[in-house]
Amino acid sequence: MFEGDEATLEVFLTVFAELDPTDEEHCALSVTDSGGWNLAVYRDFVVFENLEGDEVGQIADPTDDQVRTIAAEFLAGDFSALAAHAWRA
Repeated sequence: MFEGDEATLEVFLTVFAELDPTDEEHCALSVTDSGGWNLAVYRDFVVFENLEGDEVGQIADPTDDQVRTIAAEFLAGDFSALAAHAWRA
């Protein structure tokens, strides 16, 4: 778990790279901001949602570049950029 100043793109990508997709308990990296927005990144899909509302959607089979971009936007609080991705319900 990391919080505050530790929540950097570098830390996010390092932790994500260490995830074992065969370990059902630790197969995703999830980050939630103070407004309840959550980004859950798995090897084969990404979920963006508000924990108190509806799911924005998912992106299936994201590339490493997509994961990096989406994580950077989320960590920077750039929700306009996040909303521009091709999220699917």
